[in-house]
Amino acid sequence: PIINVNLILDKYKQSTGRAYIVFEDQHTAQSFVEKMNGQSLDGRTINVSLASASGKKSGGGGGGAYHEFVSCRFDHNK
Repeated sequence: PIINVNLILDKYKQSTGRAYIVFEDQHTAQSFVEKMNGQSLDGRTINVSLASASGKKSGGGGGGAYHEFVSCRFDHNK
């Protein structure tokens, strides 16, 4: 599942054609990259790659589950 999507905007609040998509696990992110990298979107080829990985503990108090969050870089070149 997708946890978050962050669209990158310029100083005029216009899309730069980039986004970071955060997935709950490494497997889902890698599968997304394999399926989407090199695909066509609006007549342009998109580049999708793994950007970074970091662990984060979710939940409050003394408990919580540990999830691996992986960001994918999505470039839609103009």
